[in-house]
Formats: sequence, structure tokens, C-alpha cells
Amino acid sequence: MRRTDIPADTILIGKKPIMAYATAVMMHYNTGAKKLTLKARGRAISTAVDVAEVVNNRFFQGGLAKNVHLGTEI
Repeated sequence: MRRTDIPADTILIGKKPIMAYATAVMMHYNTGAKKLTLKARGRAISTAVDVAEVVNNRFFQGGLAKNVHLGTEI
């Protein structure tokens, strides 16, 4: 999948520090995004979960996330 094929409301999680991705999430939120998808593979899945928890608990004091879904794509 090329970067141009990835929707604008999706952040791909990789090897960067958690706060780098948390900042990206906040930038999306500040532009008015109502929905955001974090995608990761392999070892980065735990980083994606950490990013979601940091954003929800630190920046929004637990009041942001309505639904959290974990799943796989084939």
C-alpha cells in the first residue's frame, strides 16, 4: 500500500517515540477530525495501544475515546 492510498484519518505507527505519534493525533484533532484510526503491525501494536492511552488519559483526562476496536486485516 502506497502512502497516497492511506486515508487522511489514519496514522501508521512504527518505531518513533510514543509522544511523536501522540502529537500527530493531537494535530489531527485540532484540525477538526472527528474520527482517527491508528494502524500498526507486529511489535508496533503495543505502541499504538500506548499512543491511544496517552492521548485519551493525559490530554483528555479519559473523556475522548468513545470506541476502541482492535482487529486484523487480511
